Amino acid sequence: MNGTTKADQLSSKGGAYTGTGKQGQNEFRKDIGSYASTSPFFVKAFDALRLGERTGPIIMIDAMAGPGKFGLDIRKTHHNSPNSKTKIWLAFNDIKKEPLMKINEEADKRGEDPYATIQCDICELNTAEDMRFIGKVDIVTVRYGLKDLPKGHAQVALEAMRQTIADDGMVLVADMFAKSKEGQYGVNLVHAKKQELAGRNEQREGVCHIPTLEEWQVYFLEAGFKPKFIYGTTSDVNTKNWTGQFVEDVSDPGDFKRIAMMDDIIKVACARHPEFQTEFQVSFASAHREITLKFPIFVMVGEKA
Repeated sequence: MNGTTKADQLSSKGGAYTGTGKQGQNEFRKDIGSYASTSPFFVKAFDALRLGERTGPIIMIDAMAGPGKFGLDIRKTHHNSPNSKTKIWLAFNDIKKEPLMKINEEADKRGEDPYATIQCDICELNTAEDMRFIGKVDIVTVRYGLKDLPKGHAQVALEAMRQTIADDGMVLVADMFAKSKEGQYGVNLVHAKKQELAGRNEQREGVCHIPTLEEWQVYFLEAGFKPKFIYGTTSDVNTKNWTGQFVEDVSDPGDFKRIAMMDDIIKVACARHPEFQTEFQVSFASAHREITLKFPIFVMVGEKA
């Protein structure tokens, strides 16, 4: 892909959700299985990177990293593998400074050297000032980040990532998807409300868009990748798992109030879009006043076409 790409033309529009870094510091994710390094979702993503086939140093960026758990888990798993032939040199990207600082504060507590950090909108990764000191990389990963961007910006982000990797490099996206357009209306309604209650400024940051699997494949293709679907499953969530996402203090009554509001908006989404209830297997346990959902998630990799 030569010349100016959409990433060059549109990156100034930004659109990354600045709340992702704040979310990453909370503990609400600990009860959501797909975040665990022992989950099949992580294992499939790790295997898709084919790290054991590489013989030279591996330069990798964990993009939209939040607390950096995905990249750190990949690095740890690789270095502990008996098939490991080389080491991963890991850098982190986030739109906010605070989570990147937190990553290195935690590294210092563990007695580790600081990690390279790239503070920028993911759509501007290829032109970020910090990238001048890193150069081309082998791998860029993003877990549960691109779905938070406004419609069309995931492709822009992929184009920026393509310009960041070497010719034999790879991107890996582990994220959510909608099974149909009708189901998409419902999940976008729910996810947008959840982010609004967590502090997202839709006027400044836009509204999230969770693509269908077909849309994801088109984004990869139009960004100049050969996409390969690796794995699909569900992330099982009880709305109580969101405790701590909306306020800093989980004992704050406002947290429980917002979760109750989310329960209500899920009911509205199911009523307006029955396919959403079916595809996301929304279940109402009235005796315990609990709502559970199964969010479709996937792993996809892309190499330069």
